Amino acid sequence: MEAYPPEYVDHNLPLVLLTGLRSKDGSAKPSEDSADLEGGTLLHCDIPEVESSHAQALLKLFLREDSSNAPWNAKTARTTPPFRVKAIGRNYILPCRKAAPPSPHTSPSPPSSPQSAASKRYSPPVLHSPLSPLSPLSPTFPDGLMTPKWVKKHQDSIPSCFIIFITLYSEDSPDSIDDATIQAEVLKLKNGMASFKYKGRFCVVAIGEESANRAVELDRRIESLRRGCGLDNKQFIFVPPDVSQVELEVLVREVMKSIEPSCIEYYRELSKHSRRKRNRGSIPAPTAPPTSGTSQTLSSQGWGIRYLFKLGVFAEFRQEMDAAGRNYNEAYDSLFSQDLFGSIASWSPRWNEARLLADILAIRMIRCHLWNEQTTNAVKRWRLHRVNMEKMVDERGKGSSTYGWQAWESTWATVMADLIKRSQIPKFSGESEDTDDSKSLFMPPEKAIPLGERIHPQEFLHHPGYWYRIAVKYSKARRKLAREIPEEDRGSPGQSPASRVANRSYIYDTYLCPEPHIESPLPGQPGYDHGGQLTTLLDLAFEQYKLFSQSRSNDELQLALGKEELMRRRWRSALQILRPLWQDCKWRKEAWWLPLSELCWALAESAAEAGDGGSVISARWELLSDLHLSFSFQSPKGHVGNAIPAQIWITSNAQQSSAPITLSEVMIDFAGCLKQIILRHHDSERSQYHNIYSQDVELTIGPSSTSTSSPPGSPRPLGRMHLIGQANLTIGPGETEVFNVNIPLREDGEGSVTSGTLCIAEDLFDIEYITDLSSSECFRWELVSNRLRKTRIARNNPPMIVVLPRPPKLQLTMKNMRACYYTNEYISLDLQLLNEEEATSVVTLEARLKGEIEHGMTLSWRDSLVESESAALVDETDAPGVRTRIQSNLEVGEIAAGKSKGSLLQISPIEMQTEIVVEIKAVYYLQTDPTTLIPKNINILLPIVGPLDANYDFSPRVCSDRWPDYFHFASKEELESDDEIKAPKGLKQQWNLTAHVTSFASDTFIIESIDYQVRNLEGGGSCHSQKSLATLSPRKVLPEEVVTESFDITIQKDRIEHRKTNSVDGVLIVKWRRDEEGAAVQSTPLQVPRFHVPIGEPRVLASSQTSDAIEGLIHLDYTFENPTMHLLTFHLSMEPNEDFAFSGLRTSTLQLVPLSRETIRYNMIPYVNGVWIKPVLKVVDPYFNKTLPVSGTEGMKSDKKEFHLLAGLTSGLSTSILLQPADLLKTRLQQSHAASLLPTIRSLLASPQPLRAFYRGTLPSALRTGLGSALYFATLNKLRERAAVLAPAGPGKRRGDGKTAATSALPALGLPANLLTGAVARGAVGWIMMPVTVVKVRFESSLYAYEGLRKAGSAIWAKEGVQGFFKGSVATLVRDAPYAGLYVGFYEGGKGWMGRALERRRNGKLSSREAAGVNFIAGGVAAGAATLVTNPVDAVKTRVQLVPEKYGGVVKAGLKMVREEGWNVLFDGLGLRMGRKALSSALAWTLYEELIRRAEGRFIEGKG
Repeated sequence: MEAYPPEYVDHNLPLVLLTGLRSKDGSAKPSEDSADLEGGTLLHCDIPEVESSHAQALLKLFLREDSSNAPWNAKTARTTPPFRVKAIGRNYILPCRKAAPPSPHTSPSPPSSPQSAASKRYSPPVLHSPLSPLSPLSPTFPDGLMTPKWVKKHQDSIPSCFIIFITLYSEDSPDSIDDATIQAEVLKLKNGMASFKYKGRFCVVAIGEESANRAVELDRRIESLRRGCGLDNKQFIFVPPDVSQVELEVLVREVMKSIEPSCIEYYRELSKHSRRKRNRGSIPAPTAPPTSGTSQTLSSQGWGIRYLFKLGVFAEFRQEMDAAGRNYNEAYDSLFSQDLFGSIASWSPRWNEARLLADILAIRMIRCHLWNEQTTNAVKRWRLHRVNMEKMVDERGKGSSTYGWQAWESTWATVMADLIKRSQIPKFSGESEDTDDSKSLFMPPEKAIPLGERIHPQEFLHHPGYWYRIAVKYSKARRKLAREIPEEDRGSPGQSPASRVANRSYIYDTYLCPEPHIESPLPGQPGYDHGGQLTTLLDLAFEQYKLFSQSRSNDELQLALGKEELMRRRWRSALQILRPLWQDCKWRKEAWWLPLSELCWALAESAAEAGDGGSVISARWELLSDLHLSFSFQSPKGHVGNAIPAQIWITSNAQQSSAPITLSEVMIDFAGCLKQIILRHHDSERSQYHNIYSQDVELTIGPSSTSTSSPPGSPRPLGRMHLIGQANLTIGPGETEVFNVNIPLREDGEGSVTSGTLCIAEDLFDIEYITDLSSSECFRWELVSNRLRKTRIARNNPPMIVVLPRPPKLQLTMKNMRACYYTNEYISLDLQLLNEEEATSVVTLEARLKGEIEHGMTLSWRDSLVESESAALVDETDAPGVRTRIQSNLEVGEIAAGKSKGSLLQISPIEMQTEIVVEIKAVYYLQTDPTTLIPKNINILLPIVGPLDANYDFSPRVCSDRWPDYFHFASKEELESDDEIKAPKGLKQQWNLTAHVTSFASDTFIIESIDYQVRNLEGGGSCHSQKSLATLSPRKVLPEEVVTESFDITIQKDRIEHRKTNSVDGVLIVKWRRDEEGAAVQSTPLQVPRFHVPIGEPRVLASSQTSDAIEGLIHLDYTFENPTMHLLTFHLSMEPNEDFAFSGLRTSTLQLVPLSRETIRYNMIPYVNGVWIKPVLKVVDPYFNKTLPVSGTEGMKSDKKEFHLLAGLTSGLSTSILLQPADLLKTRLQQSHAASLLPTIRSLLASPQPLRAFYRGTLPSALRTGLGSALYFATLNKLRERAAVLAPAGPGKRRGDGKTAATSALPALGLPANLLTGAVARGAVGWIMMPVTVVKVRFESSLYAYEGLRKAGSAIWAKEGVQGFFKGSVATLVRDAPYAGLYVGFYEGGKGWMGRALERRRNGKLSSREAAGVNFIAGGVAAGAATLVTNPVDAVKTRVQLVPEKYGGVVKAGLKMVREEGWNVLFDGLGLRMGRKALSSALAWTLYEELIRRAEGRFIEGKG
């Protein structure tokens, strides 16, 4: 943007002037620089400048707030207050507001003139702004649009804020200035600003001197000065002398932040003033009429453009870029109207001024777009202005075929690049907030652009390098047109005729470019440096493309830059640019021969002029020799041990006059499993076919005396093994040498050719020419009719070959593999190796263990010959929790043909459940071919499962030992005994731990023993355990069988005063072995959850035992323990019960002294034998009004009512969520009266969110089904327990336990009881859940569009009241009660029949899986049968709940449906409902029964 006046293109910022600050060296900017116009207002202050250290710090901090060089984007403006800060002295000249009166010869005639009548009075001229088109001395007089001096005046001369700095001394200081003088000087400056009609901010910063801080009345002085100067608290700021640097920084930021609103308001007032002038109806009269040149004055459209431009600039001052853009856009459109731009003559100076204003408006509009992140609109504006200017220049100017137009095109592209750089767009700088931190080559279109609008690629905003490259293009065109200027127009004006000079102004466009004699001067004359401009632009473009890693464009720009340096005869610079490009040139690989040849010629020319002989030889060699090296495989695949045919050929495209070239070596490099091929020159015979020569080369394996990585001419060390051959490497011009080779394959894998090297070794120089062969085409030379012809081989990826392993004939098999292996046992794998090769094989085994490996795990080989571990273990771990690998090797040795050998692989025990993979790899070779290794792999998946799991119950027991007390004294013998001294003497409690060990093994195994070990006891004391009952060991355990073991745990404190709660950590040790002869015993530890023993708290224990004297009599003992040091009183109350009769005190009071316990006995007789009874003794502590819980011990079981609620809730929620789509389809089908589901399914799939449509109403359905199931199952269980007492036992009921014999943990009843309990429970719960059911049905229906559960309830309440929530309740009761009764009857009958049948067939107890299967089948069949019977009632219920106003009651609805639609309507949705009911009931009841069975299995049961 250097071609334009800087004040025109710079972003406008509010100007802040600092007066009175002097730098440390005493220098300050002269006040004369503040204004360059005469007749301005002088602001002078006699107060000395501030020279303290704080003054210097403040000056630096304020100047640091200057945003002149800040990025032009909204983000910077939001984070930092935008200001232009400038420091001045004590004197400042404000530019004058009115121009000086015109001179006498231009003024109107005075009254004494004879031309005036005596009666007419003299009127003085109207004065206007010095820059107004109405002032005669203005550069825009009389018809100019705008001048950059106006922008400069507001940007550099008129401040928006004037900050005065003074020093505030103490009153007794010799340098002190009295307060009256300070007030007078400040008021003088304020009055001077007021005379200028200045409306900006005025601030005073008083810097305190050290002695001023000791003044007693400092606050009074500051307040007096503030009031005397007429300033508020924010306009008069005091800086204490002891302020720190950080406080100064905060002060400066606060000052700049406080003046920002008033500065913005100042420019808003200027905008209002300009808007008022624009809206006036007439144009003011000029100060004096124009007397020279044209008499045309500025039109009203011109005045409108002038004020629109001012409004845009003032909006930029306010940082309101949207408003600025709108004003600029309106001014731009008015400027290009036919009344304005079309009326200016192209020869007039106003033509170029108008073009300049158009450019400035376009630049400012582009800046506004970039500021607002409207990148695509910015490019469109750039392109639109280019089209408009080209059209205007072609129609009214000198055309677009001149060097001037090309100069403008280059300048315009450069402007766009500079604007993008100044905007610092985050995606171009890699600082975007997106997750991808990489730089973008172009900006995507902004979201404001409509989706359907077509955006061309050139309308995207590209990075600055793209625009610099466009500028290079037009600069080259400019240079070309400049060189075509005739010689007669290239002379200076002083050497050409006046007519010729005048004619140039009509031919050449000199807008933003020099005259023809400077643009393209005569030889020996100074002129414009086109090469320098192109070099600068190419440098800028190259740097930008390099930042964005565009290597191909970079190479093109680098070549163009080098060629420009050659044209400027700067040989060294050209060589430094071109040589790196030639060394790493990608054009060879991509076969871009034309730019490569240009590069080589340019490099050779620059190197020859710069004296670089090596570069000359290299470039000339590539240009003149023109050797092309190629390679191809005959086949894409090969096997280890074989050889694959391949061809190497070299073609020379040199001129026929060139001498033959003799290569010293040809090297072909591979990646992967192939060795390097080296062909060395040897004079030998070769077969000739016209100009094609063919040679068969034999390759041998051997070390090489050369290395391609060594520089030419240097001694080369011995390399690795290579394939070496000898051939005649002399190649003449136009000849092709074909070398046929057979490459032996020794390793399997993938191999691909990467590069080839042609080597020439001479006495004076060595050359290595490397060619990339990784993308060469697949051709092959074949001999056809005594001629070699080049034919294409059709295959993918020609440079690559796959080397397959030699087919192994060594068989690896595993013997006696188990289906699964268990934790904590050694794993032995018996590997058998069978050699089916025709020769003896030498075998090495390698075993790797992969998976989640535990630390310390081992892997070892053992065979018949080697009994110790065969190889060291390698433990590889990448990171904690990541998969690891363990490896072990074994040298098996020789295995004769047809023989076998076995090896045993052992794996140490694994403690966690996992899956590991054993990878066994046998690598062998035949004694007849020891160089070829043949691999054979097998992978074995070993699932490691835990054979056992356990559930635990922890319950209290009554300790029969005597409690310790303070009144027991040991005897003399006890005191002298060591055991007595060491024995604990504190409180003791006994607890029972019952472990239910479940077998999850797939095989039967034998449990040797189950022991409990205490690992840790927190809280002090001692703890020991022993088995409660003697168990028979060992014991054979079937899969899924549960083994129960009980342990008595005794905890005692060391001292009687210790009462801290104990925490016990233990582990259950299960010793087991497989049910095999000689199987080793394994030990599996099962962690027991920590349990807490509050040994210092009172407790009540209940225990029962049957009477030996009276049959059916039960003794119920309640033991009260008081381990505290307080006297406790308990109120006891035994609640009567319908299930039993008892003897004993119904209510009583019990008092316990400290450290005591008491037992109270009740005798009970149950009314029905074989059922559980539930006595309730209420124990209340009257002091704390707290009820103590009663804990059951022997002969008791816990009451688990909450399990039925939880199990019902879980089963209901699960089935409702899984089967919600089926329930919704049933409702829609009954609503629509359709005969098929397909239309309903299609309508749901056609909705915007099909999945959400299928699950509409899930929340009310889940609430209804979940809560309803919980209440239903709990109520049903209570009713069945009560009915079991009254009803006779049904079939399958075992005497004394009240449970179904085969598969259930619930009470068993007869058919009438099942029907009645099911109907009553379902009817009661259905009535309670009716409001949720109504909401659920309406949610699923398409007749209602409820947005939420709360809104649905509100709508029903508002429209129908409470009765709306119970619509269809009678139908629901009629449907649900019979359905539930029938279902329970069918379910219990079918479950009992199938369970007993399976038990008779199995001759034993059913497993849990079999019991669950029986329950599932019985539930599905019972649900289907019950649904078939009750479906008519369900159809009527749905209609009543959906359209209650139409159908009314149940009977009326049923009759109306049958009368209007027939009997079939009562069975609408039967199939869907039957399928859903069968599946949901089967799932719900199976899940419920399984949860209850598992919960009941954990209870401590006993006869009661």
